[in-house]
Amino acid sequence: MTGSTELPRTAVDQACPHCGAPVTVQWRAGSVETFCTSCAGEYGQSYNDDRTSRAVEDGYLGRHPLPPAGLEGRGADETVRAAWTWGNPEILSLASGIRPRCWAPVDHGLTVCESHEADRGRCPNCDRRFAVVVRFECTNCILAVGGTLVIALAANTDLLSFLTDHGRNPVSPEPIERVEAVHNDHEEEVRSTDPFEARLTFEIDDERLSLTVDEDLTVVDATRRSG
Repeated sequence: MTGSTELPRTAVDQACPHCGAPVTVQWRAGSVETFCTSCAGEYGQSYNDDRTSRAVEDGYLGRHPLPPAGLEGRGADETVRAAWTWGNPEILSLASGIRPRCWAPVDHGLTVCESHEADRGRCPNCDRRFAVVVRFECTNCILAVGGTLVIALAANTDLLSFLTDHGRNPVSPEPIERVEAVHNDHEEEVRSTDPFEARLTFEIDDERLSLTVDEDLTVVDATRRSG
């Protein structure tokens, strides 16, 4: 790559999935980070390359990995799309229990905020919008990534068909927010912590899909209904 590997904070043609406000992005340390310009965002912390946590400012929505070459010849909107499209197959692979690139099995862990209060955005106890986070670690290489529970369901056929039936392309969406609004603006209900069980409910138009997940990240119930 011969061009610049910089993308300072820049407004893009994308809306926050939680409040609809404009979104800004920046490229930092191999990832495109996204921020809402109005609400508290989704997380109060992110991670450095050495896996240590770091505090982030209000509005942080998360990040999409993208190698430096991904910025070559692209504006901010094109860079975000490249990052989403490049990273989505990796999420689908992780959700299927396989580490993309080295193909080894991955282990997962769950963290649950048992005193979650996120009516106004991020919870004051865990500093996250959602109570449950999942973390994947490769059994062979150094990969360790995580996010909300929905990433563990990215390859679920009920969720995939729900998206495609409503004209959302879950592999390479155009625009991205048509899928991100469904993935991120969902209802979360932790039904039990020991053993773990949670139900996520997604909505498009007048139809809702509820997926109940156990501690093995297995969908034990899927219910789809209108109205």
